[in-house]
Order: sequence, then structure tokens, then C-alpha cells
Amino acid sequence: YDSFLGQFLLVGMASAPDPETGRLVTGIYSSVSDNLVNWSRRRLVMAAPSIHSYRCGGRDPIGYPSVLDPGSQSRTFETAGQYPYLYYTQFNYQRCRQTPNRDLVRVPLEISK
Repeated sequence: YDSFLGQFLLVGMASAPDPETGRLVTGIYSSVSDNLVNWSRRRLVMAAPSIHSYRCGGRDPIGYPSVLDPGSQSRTFETAGQYPYLYYTQFNYQRCRQTPNRDLVRVPLEISK
């Protein structure tokens, strides 16, 4: 739950057409909901390849996005405010193959209405 928005916040990997070009864009998308049933249209947070869209020679893929706020008053970090962090896994491919080499990446976010 995002206390700044006053709504539930969802992030995940997805692909959707770019409204201007129609080209499919893979990356991290977000949606919000007042009731956990009806969700807003997905909005692109960050374009990046997923393990399913990875092409040899391209950027290494990412996965498992999550939003966490170290300032959360919840013991389980189930709430966030206006300045949480986006965490995701960076898969480090070698010779176009997935390896056990992975990085946990943290990116500061600013939530806006």
C-alpha cells in the first residue's frame, strides 16, 4: 500500500505496445488500485528486457521487481511512501547464456500523483 497515493501499488514485468509507435515495450510496469480488484492501466516505469524477451547480443535481462521503502512503519515493509526504492534482479549472461551470476539492483523512486 502506498500511503502517498492512498492506493495499493503493483509492480511487475510485462510487455505492452507503445502508444506512439505501436512497438512492443518490455520492462517494469506499475498499476494502482483502491480495492485490489479494479486496477489502473499499466504504466511503464522502466524499459528493460526480461528473460523471456532477451536476445543474444542485447542488454542483459532483469526480473523480480519489487518496491520497498526503508522508512516503512510496517514490520514487513508492506507499505511505502513517496520515496521508496525499486529493487530488481539483473541477470548477467555470458556468451548468450544465463549463468548463476546475478546482481540485486536498487534504484531510488519518487512516486507522483
